[in-house]
Amino acid sequence: MENMENNNDFQQFEKIEKFLLNELPDREKLAFEEELKHDKSLRERVEQVRIMIQAIEREGMQDKIRQFHENTIGTKGAQKHLGGKHVFTFHRATPYLVAASVLILVTIGLFWFISPSPNNNKIFSEFFEPDPGLITPMSARSDYLFYDGMIDYKLKDYAIAISKWEALKDTFAGSDTLNYFLGVAHLTLENDEQAIEYLQKALQTPDNEFIHETRYYLGLAFLKQGKTNEAIKLFEESEIAESKLVLDRLNN
Repeated sequence: MENMENNNDFQQFEKIEKFLLNELPDREKLAFEEELKHDKSLRERVEQVRIMIQAIEREGMQDKIRQFHENTIGTKGAQKHLGGKHVFTFHRATPYLVAASVLILVTIGLFWFISPSPNNNKIFSEFFEPDPGLITPMSARSDYLFYDGMIDYKLKDYAIAISKWEALKDTFAGSDTLNYFLGVAHLTLENDEQAIEYLQKALQTPDNEFIHETRYYLGLAFLKQGKTNEAIKLFEESEIAESKLVLDRLNN
């Protein structure tokens, strides 16, 4: 029964995709437009997929994303693999973050205390930004439920994404990918303990395709909790550009 429901969901997703890309035959398009007039939930689903497509367009073609990686953290680890497909993710090095890296703030020697310091929390707030997520293949028949959750994640419906992903914990092949995004989603919702639990699982997964990103976000989670030594070690091992900026702030 569950497989049948999943298949129906995917068929609807494909139909919406073709509708938005103007690929439906005229008769099917007219019937679909008529259905939209009377089905609010379908209209909401169409809008979700529309936003997803727009997000893909905003992020650009894959070669541009690859070039972004080469300019920020190098090519190592930039290309991700999931279920035999190539997908890409990147961190937005915003002008605000770059500017923050050159600020000289007066510190009061609380970096090494176990309890969180105001400075730790300030640095976390300045540098934490959720991973923008994976580009969702337009015909992701395999791993459909994972990518269905990714749509919610990209729409900032983190709680919904978490509920879908946590149902996949025991069956999803890309455990490093799943644990990584579960960790980031929980950290976004300030569920620090759950975030650390999932990010540590991702960190311990052999051949983790998100190893440097995992170190970065786990470092931020530890920093927020006042575990500065653990955070520094992770930032030093991460090749994410923002990790170096955080270290500069901690050392000033």
